[in-house]
Amino acid sequence: MAHPIKLSVCDVFYKSNCLTMHYKFFQDDFVAYAKSKQNVDFELKNKPTDQFIVDYLNKHTSIKINNKAIAFTLKSYSIDATLVHIWVECKNVKLQKDNKFDIRNTVLFDQFPDQINMYYIDLLGDKNPVSCRTGKDFPADTWIVPYK
Repeated sequence: MAHPIKLSVCDVFYKSNCLTMHYKFFQDDFVAYAKSKQNVDFELKNKPTDQFIVDYLNKHTSIKINNKAIAFTLKSYSIDATLVHIWVECKNVKLQKDNKFDIRNTVLFDQFPDQINMYYIDLLGDKNPVSCRTGKDFPADTWIVPYK
């Protein structure tokens, strides 16, 4: 039986001019989608699977700082009984106070109309990180980097 909640979470951390994102998707949703669209087998860690992940995230996610898109590279991915974990990073990112941080995430929207994608953002070591969410009616969110 499929789970009733269609949700992903992405932790975003910034340290030493590197922005790291850890995406977590329900395994049954993401793996089934990949198999149905591209015949990708996540059990085989190979270049076609890596390329599917990069292409899919490039198509369905974006992060901009002060309206400038930043590129990411795939660091790694893993699968456990319930989740697909994907780690990507953006190097040479320089964040400053009051930078505008824009997020767009439409991952799995075409598969699940009620999909929600949440972000847990800790850019400058805040004690109170921000949670943003994207959904069908609001695919993007903007956050101003706090003063530190």
